[in-house]
Order: sequence, then structure tokens, then C-alpha cells
Amino acid sequence: MKAKKRHGRRVTAFLLSVVTALTTIFSSGLPVLAADGTIQFNSGENIYYGDYVTAKMTFDGDNVAYCVEPLKKTPQAGTYSYNLLPTDSPVRKALYYLPGGYGYDANIKDQYLSGWSEDNAYVIGHLTVAYIYSGYDVGSGAFYGAPQNYIDKAIEVTNAINALPNPPQSFRAFIVPSNNDQTIAGSWYQKPYGYIEIRKSTANEGISGGNGNYSLAGAEYGVFKGETQVTTLVTDENGYAKSGELEVLENGSYTIRELKASPGFAIDTQSYNVTVESDTTVSVEVTEIPQSNPLSLLVQKIDAETGEGTAQGNASLAGAEFTVKYYTVQSDSDPAASGTEPERTWIFRTDEAGRIEFTSEYLVSGDEFYYQMDGTTPCVPLGTVTVQETKAPEGYLLNESVFVQKIVAGGTQETVECYQTANVADQVYRGDLEFVKVSDGDLNRLADVPFSITSKTTGESHVIVTDRNGYASTSADWTPHTSNTNRGETSSDGIWFGTDEPDNAKGALLYDTYVIEEQRCEANEGMNLLKIEVTVYRDSVTIDLGTLTDDRIEIGTNALDKETGTHLSNPDKEVTLIDTVEYEGLKKGEEYRLIGTLMDQETGEPILVDGEKVTAEARFTARKSSGSVEVKFTFDGSGLHGKTIVVFEDLYQENLKLAVHADLEDKDQTIYFPKVGTKAADTETGEQIANAGKKVKLTDTVSYENLVAGEKYRLTGTLMDQETGEPILVDGEEVTGETEFTAEESSGTAEVVFTFDGSTLAGKTVVVFEKLWYGDEQIGSHEDLDSKDQTLVFPEIKTEAKNPATDSQVGTAKQETTILDTVTYHNLIPGKEYTLRGVLMDQETGEEFLVNGEPVTSEVAFTPSEPDGSVEMTFTFDGSALTGKTLVVFEDIYYKEKTVASHAEIESDPQSIYYPEIGTQAKDGEDGDQEAKADKEVTIIDTVSYKNLTPGLTYQVSGILMDKTTGAELLINGEAVTGQTEFVPESAEGTVDVTFTFNGEGIAGKEVVVFEKLYFIVYERGQFLVIGAALP
Repeated sequence: MKAKKRHGRRVTAFLLSVVTALTTIFSSGLPVLAADGTIQFNSGENIYYGDYVTAKMTFDGDNVAYCVEPLKKTPQAGTYSYNLLPTDSPVRKALYYLPGGYGYDANIKDQYLSGWSEDNAYVIGHLTVAYIYSGYDVGSGAFYGAPQNYIDKAIEVTNAINALPNPPQSFRAFIVPSNNDQTIAGSWYQKPYGYIEIRKSTANEGISGGNGNYSLAGAEYGVFKGETQVTTLVTDENGYAKSGELEVLENGSYTIRELKASPGFAIDTQSYNVTVESDTTVSVEVTEIPQSNPLSLLVQKIDAETGEGTAQGNASLAGAEFTVKYYTVQSDSDPAASGTEPERTWIFRTDEAGRIEFTSEYLVSGDEFYYQMDGTTPCVPLGTVTVQETKAPEGYLLNESVFVQKIVAGGTQETVECYQTANVADQVYRGDLEFVKVSDGDLNRLADVPFSITSKTTGESHVIVTDRNGYASTSADWTPHTSNTNRGETSSDGIWFGTDEPDNAKGALLYDTYVIEEQRCEANEGMNLLKIEVTVYRDSVTIDLGTLTDDRIEIGTNALDKETGTHLSNPDKEVTLIDTVEYEGLKKGEEYRLIGTLMDQETGEPILVDGEKVTAEARFTARKSSGSVEVKFTFDGSGLHGKTIVVFEDLYQENLKLAVHADLEDKDQTIYFPKVGTKAADTETGEQIANAGKKVKLTDTVSYENLVAGEKYRLTGTLMDQETGEPILVDGEEVTGETEFTAEESSGTAEVVFTFDGSTLAGKTVVVFEKLWYGDEQIGSHEDLDSKDQTLVFPEIKTEAKNPATDSQVGTAKQETTILDTVTYHNLIPGKEYTLRGVLMDQETGEEFLVNGEPVTSEVAFTPSEPDGSVEMTFTFDGSALTGKTLVVFEDIYYKEKTVASHAEIESDPQSIYYPEIGTQAKDGEDGDQEAKADKEVTIIDTVSYKNLTPGLTYQVSGILMDKTTGAELLINGEAVTGQTEFVPESAEGTVDVTFTFNGEGIAGKEVVVFEKLYFIVYERGQFLVIGAALP
């Protein structure tokens, strides 16, 4: 047991604390009021009533004043200071309705003082205001010397005034207080004024909304009093206008009429009657009708040759499709050429007469119509309309001209009539035919044989004659159409179908089916006559009928892909097609030759691979008159995505062409090379950006072309890592998707959905590879690691939080605390706007850190110019309660309010800010207890425990001894007693000693408290720099 020490010579140490006291000094004083102004007062002639008299008082000219204390003497004329009466003053109200006030004539004069003279009426006013000023005290002297009937009338008027509305806010009344003379009250005669405001809006937001051709600014409205215009109101861009002061009319109202409409609107013919009230703004809501152009006949289709709305041959003006685009800009040329996007787009289809009306009956697809105010009349707003044919009718070439029409404002009505019907002329398909006529058996060529060519649609018929080699052609390259047109006597006579003048730049035959019939002549005497049909269905194509003989030689073909065994082929590097040619009418034992050529169905020209035609040849000896033979084509098909090719075959014997099978529309001759395109999107964002979450759902919209309608197909997709070119693996498995579909048309779309755990994909770029299957055979694919449409990015973010005050992760628990979080992002899509949102989390609880019950958040919007970069976010908040806490910054990046990246790791060190906490235990350095002798040399050791420090950084603990009784610093020889220790912690928690050594002889009996502060130290340019104090 320790020996007792004398209590008078002991010092006690306590747990340290740091207290900061804020003192607010308040001062108070009596307010001093200043006068509101001065008046020039004048006392006029006396007016007697009963046993007393009052002077008729005025000020500042003819303005009326009254005395309100009749028992005092009247002031001398002169200048007096006045105080304005408050708006709730009953004296102020009385002055408004008594003689001299604006409300007197309309409310009191005839109703209560009819028959009273002007002077007597003034007396009643004097008695009334004095009575009210006295607080309605009859015995106050307010009625001193007045006859009873005056008193009764004054009370009657008082009651009437109290029942009337309060005066306008702008009405000013005053009082001139006096100690010895009468107190004077008066008011300025002031007509009440009010205001009119116009709030203009569009009556048809669907027409004018967001359209720069319409503006609410600049509308002019006249304000009329009777037939006299008193002012003009001009609306601003919000359709708002407000008048200046308008006199309140005792009888009647103002009339508002629009004088000039604002841009794009019809003038408002309605008049608005407005009653203006004092100190009140009367609002007039007006709606204006935007101008628009109803469209009736939108397009009239015509034949380019005839200029008529009637088709030639077997062609038709029905079924043409036109794309109509509406733009809000005013333009004399096609706005699309400058990259402007249309506001609305529609596709219409012509009827049998080649007409399109702007109604739903003609609409194929597109946006909603605009409608006029009746809700039923389709129209277009002011702007620009373009009309372009996007699908030609049967038998006609497409007219790709863009017809541009501006719709501009005009007149004063809702309807403007700017649109002129677009007369769109199309050129009918024209083609030609050629053949060689030979005799039966010996195949000798027959000259001067006439053949009639007759239209099956119109019956128009003309004759063509073979030349000396048995050759005939309708082409102007052989015989000009203009040479003896349709004479039909020799091979030098030209031929032309239709009513237009012959044109050697075109084919002779209209789009139609024709009967070719051999006519009897000397050359074919005794032979059977030939009759065949041929169809002209493409423009600028000469149909080769081959060699015509009465021994009918015919060939037919059926082309198939060798791999698939169908008319569908995968556009691979090596493609093999087998064309099975069936023949009839050949001679047994004779040798023949088949030459095949692959043709592009779209252009009618041969397919070129490396600049060369794709051809194949097969020689054979006919075993019978009928049979078949295969022609094999092997070629590079990798450039044929989306192409349709047709196999043309020519049959030769020696150098004589015997038969041709060259029908671009023959499905048996046709091979389809599908084309596959993909557009990948995250289901959540609807874009090519996704959050690397636990559950990700991607939708790949696969567009296909050139399939055979009605058949079933299968799509299989695989997610690929763009960086490695290898499949993405989740739990060791590839991420795949599959769908089956039936193609309703040759072109369309199908969706492949991928659902998977994407939590490991942050920062990765994924590419969707797709394969198209028909049965078990692949017929198409889209596998391009660099394809933007196939690509989907998973952004990644990392954050690094710091306290700007310390430029580190060491926090300072102050009332105003700031955290700066630098967010580094990777794999964003440049040019798009993102929102970064952060919240501070309490690491200990894992919950949001709350200040005053609210989470501490921050938000910043940014648009990256590169996929990778950084953005800073600042949190400023009350951090005074943060001692000992660790805050972690959680960050999310949003795109269109959808999360695309997160960083939310509660144990993440770079995201954390550490707020230190210290506690102390002071003891006597001599024996370790909390009592010390008041000796000449006293040592106190304060053990400071700390937690939440950052190991490896430099800190300093500084302490000072305080007198507990006075709360002041303990002074020894006029100096404070301090101690400090600098240290580098090895762990976040620990202790450090601070030693105080001082002369304690003069402090016997005192209680001493140790205050400690923790500092974070930064060495900057070799100097000792104290950044800031941490928590005690």
C-alpha cells in the first residue's frame, strides 16, 4: 500500500478534452423613427356648425385635410413633417371615403350626404375622422359643439365606411402629430390604378410545340377604353405582357383586341372585356391557333412518256410508295442533305389512279398525323415538307427526285395554302428481244421471216423481220426504232410500242407479256409455224430467245448449293453450286455444250469476283432427246452477303446457240446468299452499354436479308472478348444465346437474348457473334470483332478519396468537412452524357452516413471525350460527429437514369477517409498515480490512446495543462505548460506518451486538466507543415 501524500500538494489529471466555446454577443436598442416626408399645410376659412367651428384645411394645393382633435387649437400654416398611416389604419380608410378621398363620390356622397352642402359635408367628414381617431369614443370631444343631427349623421357615415372595402394598397394617408396644436390627418386625392396582364399560349401544342416557326413573342394587343386605344401590350417569348398603370373605371371595362399575331399564329379575332381593380393585376388567358397547311392530294403519279395518270403496257401506277418527311426548318433544298433529322416521317402508297391523299387510308406506316383545331383535318405545321418515291410501282423505274416545299405563314387564318401537289413522273420499263430463226433438221438460218409481236394487255401488234442470217432484234443498237417505225416489211424497219415518239435510247417493248408468232412466208413454206410468249419485266434488258426452230429445243435449270442442298448458300470463301439443266428436243448421239453464267438479280449484270465473271461449262453427248446434265460452279462467295444470284444457261451445238434459259425471276435458277447484321443492346439501358452486375440481360437484334420467306431458321450467338478474341467465360462456360424463327418476309429481324452473370466483366468490351442456320447447315454469320453495332461495353470505375485539407486520406472532423473523390473511369462511350452519383457510407455499420437524418450525397454530370478518363466529385458536409469513424465513398455512374458502373466496396482502402480518435490518461511521472507533489520539478506523463490512424504517416500529439477551476491555461512564470510528441504509427490503433515537466511549487491545491490535440504532419519542401488538427 502506498504512503499517503499531503492533499494540499497534489495535482489531479483527467481525461483530456478539447472544448471550443462560441460566444455570440447580442445588442439591443430602442428604434428611432424618422418622418416619412413633409407637407405644406394651409388653414382656410372657418365653417360653423352648432356651437362650434372648424377651419377648412388643405395641404400641398387642394388636397383635403382634417383636424382629428377638435378641442385643440388649429396649427399655423407652414411646413410640417408627416407619418404615413399603415394600411390597416381605420383613419386611413375613412379618409379614402370622406370628402377629398377618391371613394367619396361613388360610395358616400349621394348615398348618405345627399342634400348636404359642400361645407356641411366637410364638417361631417371632420366629425367622422375625429370620432374614429378617438377610438369611437363619443365622450372624447370629437363631437364637441355639434348638433345632434350632425352627430347622428357622422356615426351613420362611420358605420357605412366600416362596411366598405379597404382602400387600394397604393392609397396614401398621413397624420401630423402635435403636442399642443390639433393633430392633422389627410390624404392625397389619388385615382386608383390597376394592371392587365396577358398570358398567351398555343391552342394546339401538337402543331407549334418545339417548332421554331412559331413564337409567342411579338403579339400586339390593343387595350381600348370604348373606341379609344389607351395602350399596346407586346408579348415576350413566354407569351406574357403586362400593362402599365390603368385607371380603374367606375363604370364599364377595358376591351383587349389582338392587333398583330405573333409569328406562325393566326390572329385572334375575339375581344376580351376586362374590369380593372385597384392595385390588382387582372390576368387574361388567351390561346392562339397556330397556322398549318391541310394536305388533300399529296402526290399524283404520272407516266413520264405520256404525261398522263395512266400506265402503259402491263405496268401499273398503283403500289408506288412515297416517303414524306416534315422538318421544322424552312429550307429551299432537302434538309436531309445537311444532316437535319425530320420531325415526323410517313410512308404512303398510291391507289389505282396513282394518287395519294394525306389520309390514313393511304398510309403504310409512320408517325402520327398533325391535326388542325377541329381534331379531324390532317395537316403539316409551318416548316418544310419533302416527298420522295422510295418504291416504284410495278413496271416503272424509281424516280429518286426529292420534291421540296416550304410551308410558310401567311394571312390571318388557321389554314395556309402553300403545298402544291407533287406530280411525280416515272419511266416505264422498256426492253428488247432477239433471236435466230433456223430450219428444222438441217438448222439452216432462215432470212426474211416475219414475226408478229403482240401485247397481251393492249393488243398493240407490230412485225419484225429476220435478216439474211436469220437474226432479228428489236434493239435500236441493231435497227433504230426511228427507221421506218413499225412498217414491218424488212429487217431494216424499226419497231416501237406505245404512243410516245420513238426514242433510240430506250427499249422498244413496254413492260408487258408478248405473243411472238411466226408468219407464213416463202422461207418457211411447208414448215410448222412457231408461237411463243415472252415477258419484258426488266428495264434496258435484251432478252435472248436463242435459236428458234420448229423442232422445239427447251432447257430448264434448278440451281442448288452443294452444302445445303437448297437455294440458300453461305457466303464463304469457297462456294460450290450445282445447276441441274434439263433439256428436251436434242438429237440422240449429238454433242452439245452448256455455258452457265452467274447473274446479279438486282442489277441484271454478271456477278464479278476479282473482276471476272463467274462461269462454268459442261460438254455432253445426248443419249436421248430428253435428259439432264449438271453444271458445277466453284468460286469465292465471301463478297456476296445479301446478294441474290440467278444462273443463266446457254445451250450450244458447235457455235450455234440453240436454247437460252435466262429468267431473272425464275426461282429454280435462284441462289440466295443471306446477309446478317446485328445490333446488341443492354436490356436495362437500351444502349450498347451495360452495368457489370450479377444479372445481365443483353438483347441482340439480328437483321437478316435474302432469306426464303416461310421457312424456319435458327440463330446462335456467342459473346466474345474483344481484347482476346476468345469467347467470354462465366464459371468456365461460354455465354451463348439461341432462337428459332420463321421468316415472314425475305428481310426482317429476330432477337437473341443472353442472360448471364456479368459481375466479372467490368472494364471489358464484349462482341456478339451470330450464326444463321437452315436446318443443320450454316447459311450466314456476322463475326466481326471490330463491328461497332455488335459491340457492348461494360464500364469500370475506380475511386480515390482524399481530404483536401490534408491532401491525404486523413480526415478532419470539423463542422464543415470536405471529401474530394477522384473517379477514374474506363470503357465509357464518348460523346454521351453521364451522371456520377456518390454517397458516403459508415464502414462500421455498412449503412449510409447520415447528417441531420439525411444521407450525404453528391452528383455531377459529365460528357467524356474519350473512353477512359477521370472526374472529380466533392462532398461538403457537417463532419463534427465523425470522431473515430471511417467513411467510404460509394460511386455509381448512370446513363439515362440507368446504372452502368458501380464501385461500392465497404472495405476498399482507396475509397476510405479515416477520422482519428484520441483519448488520454494522465499520471504523475514519479509514482504513476493521479496525484503529484507541488515540487520544484514536476513531471506529468499523458498516455494518449489513438485509433483510426493511417500507418506510415507522421502525426504529432500536442498538449497543454489547463486550470480546472478557471478554465484558463495553467501559467508557470507567465508561460503555458505544453508538451508534444511526433510519431509514426505502425498500426491504426495504439498509444503514445506526451511528457510535461514544469515547476509546480506555486500550484499547491490546484486541479490540472490535460488538453491534447492530434495533428497530421506533412513535410513540404523540407519544411514542417501542420496541415490541421484532428479530433481530441
